[in-house]
Amino acid sequence: MLQPKSDACTASIVAIAGASIAVLGSGRWICCLRAGPTKIGSAGKHSLVTRSDDEGRTWSKAHDPWPNPPTIDDRPGLFWGGAISRIKGDELVCALYWVDHS
Repeated sequence: MLQPKSDACTASIVAIAGASIAVLGSGRWICCLRAGPTKIGSAGKHSLVTRSDDEGRTWSKAHDPWPNPPTIDDRPGLFWGGAISRIKGDELVCALYWVDHS
């Protein structure tokens, strides 16, 4: 089971979806994924990041680099997932998608 490193997501992770992987110039793999305590609904879901230095055989503990999604038009939201891509060398870009959680 994937255990998050961040205090922002303390629930047990039992559902993982929407994984996106980018390979850095160094060969390290970076994965952005959605994880949460259930497959249904959005409660407890987080966009997490993890890394592998052995072509995906093992992965680091996941962490939540975006623990505080913005409120838009007075509506709380969460980052439902993200797509990560290498720009060049070890530079990455991640496009997150926010969903209304009100």
